[in-house]
Amino acid sequence: MKSFKAVFKQIFLQKVKYIHLVLLIQIITIILLALFSNKGREINTVLSEIGLTSTVIADLVITIILCWQNERINSSQTWQLIPLASSAKYIANVLSSVLGCIYIFIIQLLINFILLLPYLSASPVPININNLEYGVVHDYFQLCVSLFLLVLVIFTFVSFVNFLSYLIINILPTNTKWVRLLVIVVLTVVATYIFGSTSTGSISDWLKPNVQYIIDILIFGGFDLWLINKYVESKIK
Repeated sequence: MKSFKAVFKQIFLQKVKYIHLVLLIQIITIILLALFSNKGREINTVLSEIGLTSTVIADLVITIILCWQNERINSSQTWQLIPLASSAKYIANVLSSVLGCIYIFIIQLLINFILLLPYLSASPVPININNLEYGVVHDYFQLCVSLFLLVLVIFTFVSFVNFLSYLIINILPTNTKWVRLLVIVVLTVVATYIFGSTSTGSISDWLKPNVQYIIDILIFGGFDLWLINKYVESKIK
């Protein structure tokens, strides 16, 4: 019987290939846009802007890819044949995606720091170490915690929608794939509304949305574990 650690590592190594591909495309994009989008502006400003913009886009892309990989593994009979409990494989799958997000985030942080170095060194405004320690670092820590919880909400919710839609198809008569699509659309709209309501409010009210994220993770994750053990029928992909 394979250990949790071995399965986790195997899943992560499969996903990290896509992460490296996204990072490579991001770096190439930064170089090309910096060469052709200067238009008389200072190269330091151009690099910092392109770096931050490309990071946001790359993060969205990798989140979508990791969601796709999660569900591909969850419904793959090849992975389900591994001698490990379904709940343990599900947890390893989700956590490997979270680690992938942390991995790409750290690399992107280094890339953007390198791109910002010329801009910071050329800035006439001196950097206040105290402000960096108690202001920027504190806000950055809060942002990292919120992003960590947010990706967990996304991964568990996508799995919940996928599992529930397959359950409905198995219960209903044949040729009802349109029902699955309808369920996905309805749940996505509801989740978007709830997320929008949670995200509104003062930026200083940091704790409230994160508590809601934790509740969402426990609810969706709990349903996922129940569904994957009881009702999800694996299939080869």
